[in-house]
Amino acid sequence: MKSNKIYKEIIDLSGESIIVKIPKHLINKKLELLIYPIDENNHISKTNIVSETAGLLKDKLDPVKWQENIRDEWERN
Repeated sequence: MKSNKIYKEIIDLSGESIIVKIPKHLINKKLELLIYPIDENNHISKTNIVSETAGLLKDKLDPVKWQENIRDEWERN
């Protein structure tokens, strides 16, 4: 069985290098390491994820139209 578990850690980098500890079961596996800056002003905390994300798509997505589009795609296939 293939495991696609993702390990994520947010760090505050104070230098040019870091040491990454790889879980033993991933040694000798092909891995992808992503490093990208996060905007601290837009960072969503794990404890308040529901309250911080509620209504994010309110003005950008019409749920009825979205559902109709999904149904149309299923009917075409």
